[in-house]
Amino acid sequence: INAEYMGLTQGGLRLGNTHRGVPGASEDSGAGHCWAMFLRTESGDRDTQRLKEIVEFVEYSLHPTFDPSTVQADQPPYWLERVGWGTFQVGITVHWKPATGCPPTSLKHDLCFEGSGSSAVKVIS
Repeated sequence: INAEYMGLTQGGLRLGNTHRGVPGASEDSGAGHCWAMFLRTESGDRDTQRLKEIVEFVEYSLHPTFDPSTVQADQPPYWLERVGWGTFQVGITVHWKPATGCPPTSLKHDLCFEGSGSSAVKVIS
């Protein structure tokens, strides 16, 4: 998926997670960290409308201990918030609108509980 072809002003999507600790929570409680996954354009709000036009939904595949472990988000920034105790690799599938003629794109992100989280630009080509 070429950013220029898709009408995005910059060449990538920013995929990542936010993080904050839950005060007073212990690992035994299973709720020591509040985190959220997101997928947005690198240019931020400027391309949000265009993203709505080309992305049908984003599917997140979580650790099997989450119920449900597969969750869909259908509006930018494709936000998914959860509380848990450990990190894992999140599977992300971007389902493009049929008009794009593009098959789903599979990505991965290692959940990060350091600081306020992490993100990276994924150039989809």
